[in-house]
Amino acid sequence: MQTLLVLDEKNYSEDMPVYERFVVRALIEKDGLFAMQQGKHGEYKIPGGGMDKGETIVEALMREVQ
Repeated sequence: MQTLLVLDEKNYSEDMPVYERFVVRALIEKDGLFAMQQGKHGEYKIPGGGMDKGETIVEALMREVQ
């Protein structure tokens, strides 16, 4: 099997700062088919994305799915 992309090489240490980013995803099915989103590196994923500051989960999900 060929590795296409490594997203986390785990080359970090305990003293590095931690940044949190919250995301929402939606599983959308119609007639047995599922909606997918192609990322900037060519990978496919469930539609969604990052939440903006002060945004609720529902607001973020609606914006991302549009």
